[in-house]
Amino acid sequence: MKNIKITKNEFLIGDKIGYANNPISRFFGLLNKKTIVDGEGVFLTPCNSIHMFFMKFPIDVVFLDRKYKVVKIMEDLKPWKISPVVFKAQSVLELPVGSIKKYQIVENDVLEIIF
Repeated sequence: MKNIKITKNEFLIGDKIGYANNPISRFFGLLNKKTIVDGEGVFLTPCNSIHMFFMKFPIDVVFLDRKYKVVKIMEDLKPWKISPVVFKAQSVLELPVGSIKKYQIVENDVLEIIF
């Protein structure tokens, strides 16, 4: 899985964000990790819902539309939970807990994805 960079208003959110764009990489996502730290995460596309089955730690979740506009946020999603289906979402950004607050990510923000 290759890494991408994600920014908000030119402020770096993460530069070690895994890019999961096929069924296998999307299925495994962060499953092989014991934890993630600031600057890490995974960008899942296409994707409009996630599950936390077999995860070892909680995460912050950002749902994005086709233009990378934030359409829903979920803070501190715990292992063994399922997100709702977000019909407007085209992709999902999974980040360490606390990232949404730290980077002040709110609905209608537009993130920049640098491949």
